[in-house]
Amino acid sequence: MKNKLTFVATLVLVFGMMSCSSPLKMKQAAKDVAIVCNPTQLEIKGNAIEAEWSATFPEKYFNKKAGLQLLPVLVYQGGEVAGPVKRLQGEKVYDNYELIKNAGGKTSQKLRF
Repeated sequence: MKNKLTFVATLVLVFGMMSCSSPLKMKQAAKDVAIVCNPTQLEIKGNAIEAEWSATFPEKYFNKKAGLQLLPVLVYQGGEVAGPVKRLQGEKVYDNYELIKNAGGKTSQKLRF
């Protein structure tokens, strides 16, 4: 009986790891995502810092069943400030976030700190 439980637990673990392989591939290929901030040097105008970032995802990068949260953070001497979270989703995720297709895509966000 103990051997059957061990076998079933191992089988469940293997299938769980196989189902998570695509998000792991996304993590490993993160260097292929092009992220650009405009302007490259931020400056204070009045009491705020304004910027816009954009990300370009290559073809076959974004998993159809994956969701992704992007959190921009402004780091400065003496602290940091987090911006609003940008949520993205694959083609087979049934949510109301911005869709990134498996064929690649772009997203952008304007920020004000």
